[in-house]
Amino acid sequence: MVEVKEAVKSAVAYFKDLIADATNIRLEEVELSDDERSWSVTLSAQIPGTEPETPAQIAAAFSDLFLKEEKSRIYKMFTISAESGSVKSMKIRKVA
Repeated sequence: MVEVKEAVKSAVAYFKDLIADATNIRLEEVELSDDERSWSVTLSAQIPGTEPETPAQIAAAFSDLFLKEEKSRIYKMFTISAESGSVKSMKIRKVA
């Protein structure tokens, strides 16, 4: 079985490969499925030119002004096979 650190590394590598201009990638959540067949890994990153859409993203963008960060965060949820460590899916993760 793939351990949590390996699942996260797989998600980060996949993210970087697909979205090359992503910066400041952060681990947000990790969860092993009840049947232990997959890991759910949520990552966030900053991407140039992304506009905030939700109230939470607008608040984060506003706070970024004070932190001198010029990019909003995006959130992606990855499903990683617990057996092989391969990425099975990447989905948009809505932040409440």
